[in-house]
Amino acid sequence: MLENACKNAGLDKNYWKIDFPNGGIDVVDYFLDQADQQMLTSMDRSNLRTHEKIRAAIKARLEANTQYKKQIESMLGTLALHPVRATKMTYRTVDNIWRLAGDTATDWNFYSKRLLLAGVYTSTLLFWLSDKSADQKETWEFLDKRLAEVGKFGKGISQVKKIFARQSTN
Repeated sequence: MLENACKNAGLDKNYWKIDFPNGGIDVVDYFLDQADQQMLTSMDRSNLRTHEKIRAAIKARLEANTQYKKQIESMLGTLALHPVRATKMTYRTVDNIWRLAGDTATDWNFYSKRLLLAGVYTSTLLFWLSDKSADQKETWEFLDKRLAEVGKFGKGISQVKKIFARQSTN
């Protein structure tokens, strides 16, 4: 595919090795990085609460790539063959979303937030790929449910921390 693209552009058939030395996984990484950059620059963050910013970022990222659903499905196969790179790419996306939402955590919350959002984001992405509803309405309902579940989990963790804090002062 990369050789054909180079030939069609009038370049040497091996020109692709300059930007994509690892082949397909580098192309996927480039595509996903561009999707992140588009998400970051397209978001209007004013007057939104944190969970609303996260929802808006995920929605913006997926909506911007609706025309590439089939290609994204194919990319998942490439990502499955490169789990370490896939994990790094997912981390980059959820880190970008949290930073977009204004996250300033530096303690264990930094990692737990990203881990939880990775689950929300990837499950929503997989649901979105097969969603045939008008305007992806079912995907946004699915996303809202996942975010609500994470919100309940976060409140539970907060209550546990308060209990331990009280016990340590007694």
